[in-house]
Amino acid sequence: MTHAAITGWGKCLPPAILTNADIATFLETSDEWITSRTGIRERRVSHVQLGELMYVAAARALACAGLDGKRIELIVAGTTSYDDQVPNVASGIQRRIGAEGCAAMDVNTACTSFLYSLSTATAMIRTGVVSNALVLGGEVITPFIDWSDRNTAVLFGDGAGAALLVPEPESEGRGILSTHLHADGNYTDILHIPASGTRQPLMRHHMPGANHFENRRPTVIMLLPPGLQ
Repeated sequence: MTHAAITGWGKCLPPAILTNADIATFLETSDEWITSRTGIRERRVSHVQLGELMYVAAARALACAGLDGKRIELIVAGTTSYDDQVPNVASGIQRRIGAEGCAAMDVNTACTSFLYSLSTATAMIRTGVVSNALVLGGEVITPFIDWSDRNTAVLFGDGAGAALLVPEPESEGRGILSTHLHADGNYTDILHIPASGTRQPLMRHHMPGANHFENRRPTVIMLLPPGLQ
């Protein structure tokens, strides 16, 4: 049996750092309060789009593996904060690394997006669909943060990482041995960014704060045809 092994990796962290002490200057909180509950002491804040961060991480992963981008057969990008609704961020990475014609897709499973992307790429390598894969994970989530909400403002930051996967014979004893994916749909709306989807298109429901995180169960808004309103 074939495994998928990581042979190259890279990252891109924005230089701007927002510490817990910085947040305490405008929110009623402290470094001790945040660290004791989350383990987080600082987070990065990006002034460029997610595609830029992912491209740098991808280029570093390719360099680490010694592989030309033209040889990549699959790109899977895990994120919840893509640059645009369409096209997917993976296709932009494909163009920039020169991987013409390779498969490219995004995976959105919130905090587990990279793990789902890694599992997807691993399965495709193990079944022989592709001979290598570039897996990306990243977020530029700070534009969506409500900086007056202590429950969410302390949790998120920006950055990207990449891993290059290739087949590895089972006899070598290396690689990703197995993956196990789980989800609980009962809690699907605990962390929510309203608007921008078909439930609340931004062009019809452009409200202040409409695309901030909400740490509550949202009210469902139904859009009815004019004749049924």
